[in-house]
Amino acid sequence: MLGPLSCVEFFRQAQFTPLICNTVSTIPSQPQVFPAGTPQIWPSQTVRTFIVTLCICGIACIITLNSPPLFTRSSMLLFVAAVTVSSWYGGLLGGVLATGLSAFLWTLLVVPPTLSLSLGEFADILRLTLFSLLAMLITGLNAARIRSEKDQLHIQHRLNLALELGGIGVWDYEVTKGTLWVSEGLSTILRASHPIDQFGKLVAIIHPEDRRILFDIISSPPEDQTSREITFRVVGKDSVSRRVNGRVECFVNRAGDIVRVVGVLEEVPGE
Repeated sequence: MLGPLSCVEFFRQAQFTPLICNTVSTIPSQPQVFPAGTPQIWPSQTVRTFIVTLCICGIACIITLNSPPLFTRSSMLLFVAAVTVSSWYGGLLGGVLATGLSAFLWTLLVVPPTLSLSLGEFADILRLTLFSLLAMLITGLNAARIRSEKDQLHIQHRLNLALELGGIGVWDYEVTKGTLWVSEGLSTILRASHPIDQFGKLVAIIHPEDRRILFDIISSPPEDQTSREITFRVVGKDSVSRRVNGRVECFVNRAGDIVRVVGVLEEVPGE
């Protein structure tokens, strides 16, 4: 039967650490998108999750066995980190796989007697139980995050499709942060020659004689915070003046200062 030192020596002689590190470095962190008809050489997301989880748990086990001054033989800190990274990458599947594999490696190679799945001390049983509960919590949180991100992408896609079919553009200006978000169709409506990523660039497209219309609404928002109808001319990259109309709504804080301005625009037919 191999002891703890012989297990460590086995890992060293096999040179698993460089192999694992090189394997992880070649795995993309995001799902790959291939054009239609292109053969997918890289494995599926499920296979990549298995590969990443196995590599990360193996690294956590090797470091725990080789770093007794930093991590005691009963420490499960690196295995908790392995579950966190695996569930962040692979969601529920990665977290569950990392939890089971970490518990197996810790019991088999770290806790004495090695190469045995028996836990003779109550402290080891308690430690493994707490690790399992914490791993389940981390996995659940990461799985919920991934689900939320996917739902948000679906909602955003549906919104962009509806705005595109309706010929409507939306812009959202965070006054306090100075950031501007615009929908994909707004640049088409305004015939912008450059990306509209700043409020100043949005104002620059408006006809110089009509910019005051927007500034008056922003400087004096209605007390009931209802949206106002707005119509002005824009000059796009073709230097042709077009009329657009829509609505603008200002949001204020308790002190009455404007913190956010949202607008909806559409091109006036025949203009």
